[in-house]
Amino acid sequence: MALTILPNLHHLDGLDREAERLERFAQTADERRIADRGFGSRPECIRSLAVGEADYIVRVHWRGLRWLTPEGKRYDMMEFLRGLGCSENGETTVMIGNGGNKKTWTPFPARLIAVALPPEKAQSSRARVLSDNRRKGQVAQAETREAAGHVLLLTSLPEHEYSAEQVADCYRLRWQIELAFKRLKSLLQMDALRAKDTELAKA
Repeated sequence: MALTILPNLHHLDGLDREAERLERFAQTADERRIADRGFGSRPECIRSLAVGEADYIVRVHWRGLRWLTPEGKRYDMMEFLRGLGCSENGETTVMIGNGGNKKTWTPFPARLIAVALPPEKAQSSRARVLSDNRRKGQVAQAETREAAGHVLLLTSLPEHEYSAEQVADCYRLRWQIELAFKRLKSLLQMDALRAKDTELAKA
């Protein structure tokens, strides 16, 4: 199994002129692509993996996608989370619609996993929501503060092969990779490459 962590990529072969995408590189059948919430608000990217060869684990926002029931009606995400309680994990299958984009497609199914944060981390997460909104001059929705007690993961990995706990463990690997990138940028100053040639920059 190959794990591909999707960090923030810039300044390589024109990547700074295009949006970051989960489907940017060719997929392989044994690949698991893991990405943070920045990618989780782009349904077209997730769909490209859902119909492709690679599997994915993407963190999502409680209202970041067009959540639907199998019948095509709106799926109530907050009802799902409230049914779990503050300290319980849970999962369900949802349909993902195109969210009104110009490109249309038939809604596709995805496995949604809600991982409850420990009380102290949930409190910290809610405080961060309030702080971020104050900085932007906005008022945080009560539902957003409530949903901050869970980490929401969307995945194509089948339940009979990967439990919810295993999916969450795989997603946690992403942060270790991100820390490695932060160290490279800080210690080796790799966030500001001096190379002007594209091939040299790639190397």
